Amino acid sequence: REVSPEVGTALKSAGPSPAATVGSALTDRRVSGSCGRSADVDEVLNRRTAHIVVVLEGVRNSANQQMIFRTCEALGIQEVWLVPPPAGAKYHPPPRSRNASRGSERFLTLRRFGSISDVALTCGSEDRELWVTHCPSGGPSTATRLEAGSVPSPLPKLALVLGTESEGISQEMLRKATRVVYLPMHGFVQSLNVAVACSLMVQRLLDLAPAVRGDLSSETRAELRPRFLASLRLTDDATSDDGPDA
Repeated sequence: REVSPEVGTALKSAGPSPAATVGSALTDRRVSGSCGRSADVDEVLNRRTAHIVVVLEGVRNSANQQMIFRTCEALGIQEVWLVPPPAGAKYHPPPRSRNASRGSERFLTLRRFGSISDVALTCGSEDRELWVTHCPSGGPSTATRLEAGSVPSPLPKLALVLGTESEGISQEMLRKATRVVYLPMHGFVQSLNVAVACSLMVQRLLDLAPAVRGDLSSETRAELRPRFLASLRLTDDATSDDGPDA
């Protein structure tokens, strides 16, 4: 079909279509090679934070754990600490549960602790407060609402502890806590899945204290940079094998 000179001129002046622009950007990203990947890694490192770490106490459901890994990585949390469940607790990882994380654990610093006391000691050595998530059950409470005006400013270095939805936080962890915090809820349901609670609370803290981003030391950046580059190659290979995410 022929196009009149006037229409042809208008199309040229309008520039490439949005679809063409997106396609070009994707192509540029794919062919950029290691230089492009290095730029990606530097950009991510500039937004990472070690100011807030997430602690999972006794989270036995592997799918929840993997979703928390994925959430923390996406929100820029670098460290996740793992505290084992009580002795005798059963743990049954569901099949292919690792798919829930999409390999995000490769970009995290996972630290495993043998006891709650070890967590408390590490917090003390790192000058880090231990914030335990616990929803108060009626009546006056000394727990802190995670909202503007209630959270201290500037935000101290902290470890945010989450437990299972069914069992919550252990009494020992509550006794060790520097501060008990909760997310105000406005419906009849007063509990959330632990992975959902993690995403909401971490995002709330980052919204209240955006300045904590980009606080990784130069030594930590130097350690993580080659690891991230290697992990990106592994993730690309795994993604091409698994197909698109649902």
